[in-house]
Amino acid sequence: MKYFIQLLLILFPLSFCQAEFDAPHVVVFGTAEKEVAPDELHWNLAIKTMGGTVTEVSRKHSDDVLSVLSYLKSSGLSADNVKTSRMQLNENIVRRNNSRIKEGYFAFTNISFKITELNDYLSYWKQLADFDNLTINSVTFALSNRIAIQDETRVAAVKKAREKALSLAGALGAQVLEPLLIEEIDSFSRAPRNAVLSMEMAGARANGKTISPGTETVRAKVKTVFRISGK
Repeated sequence: MKYFIQLLLILFPLSFCQAEFDAPHVVVFGTAEKEVAPDELHWNLAIKTMGGTVTEVSRKHSDDVLSVLSYLKSSGLSADNVKTSRMQLNENIVRRNNSRIKEGYFAFTNISFKITELNDYLSYWKQLADFDNLTINSVTFALSNRIAIQDETRVAAVKKAREKALSLAGALGAQVLEPLLIEEIDSFSRAPRNAVLSMEMAGARANGKTISPGTETVRAKVKTVFRISGK
């Protein structure tokens, strides 16, 4: 029974496609990609404050978070570009001698923000490094207009597919008619070639830049079916 079910799963899509496209047709795939330089830096920070009592931790943590938010506001960032999340207040449990022991409390808040002036990276890094109880979890490149670029690349992939269909059909003396199917295939974009991990932390380059965003590949792939006819 197991092998019979597997056989049905394999054969059903084939029989379905044959029934759907009884007319002469050509099946082609189109792929397009575009290299784009990232224009945003997304920062992820964590503030963790520890202390002996809930009151002490809450008060100190509030001050820590407020100090960071005040700095980000003074740097010119709008409220839309700064977000806090994952706020929590918990017992600080540690393991010692195979036992779980409570050592006071801790408060935690995650802060994320983005900047569009990439050359300001080093300034932000130096300023944030001076804050108590703050950790810079990650700094990553991003594209502000990714959706528009993805749409543009998707259209280019469809055009590539039609060009391929014309070439294949023409080799057989056939004509390409209307499309019977256009299906997008998931395609993952490649991360920037130069990662933030390789940023220069000591001094600036001769051209004044402290980071190299590299390029990110945005790609799209489609499956198309066109009806064809002889000349």
